[in-house]
Amino acid sequence: MRSTRFSAIAAMLFLVYGTAAGASGDALTIYSSTEPGALSAELYRHGGRPQAVPGYAVVRHQRDLALEQGRNVLRFSDVAALIDPTTVSFESLTDPGGTSVVEQNFQFDLVSTQKLLQRYVDRQISVDQVRGNGVESFSGTLLSTRGGVTLRREDGSIQLLPHNAGIKLPELPGGLITRPTLVWDIAAKRAGPHRARVSYQTTGITWWADYNLTYAQGVSAATCKLDIGAWVSILNQSGASYQDARLKLVAGDVQRATRPGRTPRAMAAKRGMAEEDRAAGFEQKAFFEYHLYTLGRPTTLPDNS
Repeated sequence: MRSTRFSAIAAMLFLVYGTAAGASGDALTIYSSTEPGALSAELYRHGGRPQAVPGYAVVRHQRDLALEQGRNVLRFSDVAALIDPTTVSFESLTDPGGTSVVEQNFQFDLVSTQKLLQRYVDRQISVDQVRGNGVESFSGTLLSTRGGVTLRREDGSIQLLPHNAGIKLPELPGGLITRPTLVWDIAAKRAGPHRARVSYQTTGITWWADYNLTYAQGVSAATCKLDIGAWVSILNQSGASYQDARLKLVAGDVQRATRPGRTPRAMAAKRGMAEEDRAAGFEQKAFFEYHLYTLGRPTTLPDNS
C-alpha cells in the first residue's frame, strides 16, 4: 500500500497604510534547488544564517487603493526585509495607461537604541540615574555613544554612562521607521478606486521535499505494507508573512543574477498538514528541466515559521 502526503508552511505579510485600503491574498512562487534534507535544522533552530538559505521567492500582491487625480504617496509597510528593491513593480490594473510611478523608495533604516542615540549627538538629553535608594535626574549635551554614553553636563563636567542608563529623549528623530516600508510617488489621471498589483523578489525563503518510508511486517511477503510519505518543507526568514497565499513551488537550478547580501532575519521551520486537507495538495507539472508544484488551496504562511 502506498500513501502520499504533502504540506507547506512559510512566511510574509503585506499591509498598506495611508491612502491604500482593502487587501487580497498574496501569490508566491518559491524557487529552490535544495536537495531533500539538505538544510540542517540547526540552520534555523537558533536564528539561522540568512546567507545560507539557497532559495528566493517572487511575490505578487493585488490591493484596492483610493487614488486622487494627480500625485499620490503610497506607503506599503511590513514588506519583506530581504526584498530586492530593483525588482519591485507597481501597476494599476484599473487604469494602467493613466497611472505611472514617478518615484519609488525602499526605506529600511529601522529604529534601534544605537541609532536613536546617534541622532541626538550634540543635542540635549535627560538622564535618570539610580543613586542608592533614590534617583538622580540631570541633563546635558550628548557628545558620543561609542563604548557607552558621554555627556557634558550643564556645569561643564563630563559624565560617562553605560548604554542602559535611564536616558530620556523628547521625541523620535525624523528618518527612522519601525518597519521596512515601500514608498511610491504615483501620478494618476483617474481619481477613485484602483486595483493595483505589486510584485517583487525576496530572498530568505526556500523549500525542499522529504520522503519518509514506514514498513509494516505482514504474515507473509505478500501482506507487507510500505507507507511512503512525501512532505514539502518551507523555511522563511524574509521578515514578513503571507495571508491566504496562492502557492507555487519550482524545483530546478534556476539561474539568477547574484546581488549583494541583505539584512539578516531570524527564521524557523514548521511542517504539518491535516488529513482532510491532503486532497487539496500539490499538483505537479514538468517543463524543460524544471518541475512546478501548485498547491490546490490557499495557505497562510506566518513570519518565522
